[in-house]
Amino acid sequence: MRAVLTVPLRDEGGAVPEPGPGPARQAATDRSALVGVLVVYLHDDDPPDTATHAALGFLAKACALGLAHQAALRRADELQRALSSRIVIEQAKGMLAERRHSTPDEAFRTLRAYARSHRQALHQVARDLVEARLVGPPFGPWEPNS
Repeated sequence: MRAVLTVPLRDEGGAVPEPGPGPARQAATDRSALVGVLVVYLHDDDPPDTATHAALGFLAKACALGLAHQAALRRADELQRALSSRIVIEQAKGMLAERRHSTPDEAFRTLRAYARSHRQALHQVARDLVEARLVGPPFGPWEPNS
């Protein structure tokens, strides 16, 4: 290796600075978020020409877009799981409130307390209740202690 050239990868909302003289100055004033760095190892003694700098700039933009796309897919998956979890929790609250003749808030507190005391995720307890795998106290009809 004769030299190493680094090109900052910036999010799609910001400009990716062109490699070449002074990218550190440009990166310091750029307000976009840094998402990574493209590292190029040079085998020649000659500095890269203008076309190489331009190609590296386009490659850096493509890499930054790929990283942003990957992050967006992860976020969409997280949101879908959260939505699915919320739906089953609402179903379980409704079932439990109807069974026990209580409010949805009381049903939620019962679900949450059960999940905590059994060290289970709330959405799993809710799913088990909806799928009739949880029966009996505290999931049966409410009975006064008199």
